[in-house]
Amino acid sequence: MQYRLSRVLVLLAALLMASCAEEMTTEDYLASAETLSRSGDHNAALIELKNAARAEPFNMEVRRAMAYAYLELGFGADAEKEARRAQEMGMSDGEAALVLARALMLQAKYEEVLEGPDEFDVQPEPAAQSEIMAWRGIALMELGEFELAAGALGTAVDLDAESALALAAMGSMHARLGNLDEARKWADEALQADPESSQALALLGDLLFAEDDLEGARKAYTQSIQAYGYPTLVNARRAMTSLRLDDLRSANTDIATLRRAGFGNQVYVLEVQGIMLYKRGDYPAAEAALSKGIEAVPSNIPMRIYLAMSLLAQERYVQAELVLNQLYA
Repeated sequence: MQYRLSRVLVLLAALLMASCAEEMTTEDYLASAETLSRSGDHNAALIELKNAARAEPFNMEVRRAMAYAYLELGFGADAEKEARRAQEMGMSDGEAALVLARALMLQAKYEEVLEGPDEFDVQPEPAAQSEIMAWRGIALMELGEFELAAGALGTAVDLDAESALALAAMGSMHARLGNLDEARKWADEALQADPESSQALALLGDLLFAEDDLEGARKAYTQSIQAYGYPTLVNARRAMTSLRLDDLRSANTDIATLRRAGFGNQVYVLEVQGIMLYKRGDYPAAEAALSKGIEAVPSNIPMRIYLAMSLLAQERYVQAELVLNQLYA
C-alpha cells in the first residue's frame, strides 16, 4: 500500500511540474535564463532560451539572448546565426555589429569582421564603438595589415581609454612588431583597467614567454583560459609553454581540448601538436601534423625544421633534405 501511495505521489509531482512548465510564458523563460546566466550557468540558461524559442520562434529578445548565451559558451557559429536572426527581427544595427564581431572573431572570420557597417541606425555607445573598432584592429593584425590595425586600435582607445580589450590589442600589436617594452606598457594599462581581462592576461603570458619566464607565462595563460571560460588558441600557447618545460602531458591535454572544440585544423595548433608528437617520438604522426600545417603556411620555419627532423628520425634523408632546401627557395 505504501509503495502504491509513493508511486501516486511521484506521478502527481511529475504532472504538477509538467503543468507548471506548460504555463511558463516567454517572459518567464527569459527571466529564468537571465538569472541562470548571472550565476554563470550558461548551459542551463540556453535550455530555457530554447524553450522560449519553441514557444515564440520570431521573438527578437529571445534570439538576441540566445546569441549572447552562445557567445558566453564560445560557440561562434551559433551566436552568429542567432544574432543575424535577431537583427532581421529588429535588433539595432549597432548592437548586431558588436555581437557579430565577437561571433566572427570566435570563428577566425577576419575578413567578415571588416565587412561590418561604419554607420548605424542607432549610434552605439562609445564603449561599444570602441569594442567594434578593437575587433577590427585585431582582425587586421591577423591578416598582417599592421598599419591599418594601428589606426583602428588607436580609434578604439580614443573612444574608450579604459577598454582592456583595446589596450591589450594595442600591446599585442607592439609585441608582434618586436617592441616588447612598449607592449609591456600597454599590457600594464590593460591589466589596470581590468585585472581579469582574458586578452590582457594572454598578452602578459606572451611577454613572459618572450622573457623566458615559462612558469610565469603558463600561469598567465591559465588565468586567461579561466577568464575566457571556453577553449581558445590561448590553450595552444599554454601547450607550447608546457613543451618548453618538458611537460608533455599538460601539452597533450590542451591540444586534445582544442581538437574536441574544433580547432584541430588551425595552423598553430598543428604546429604545437607536431612538435609535441616529435618530442614523444611518434615521428610519423608528427610528420602528418606538420605537413598539414605547412600546406596552409609554407613559410613557417619552425614547422619545416621539425618536419625535417621527423623525416630524419625515420631515416628518410632525401625527403628531409628537400624540406630544408625549400627554406631557401
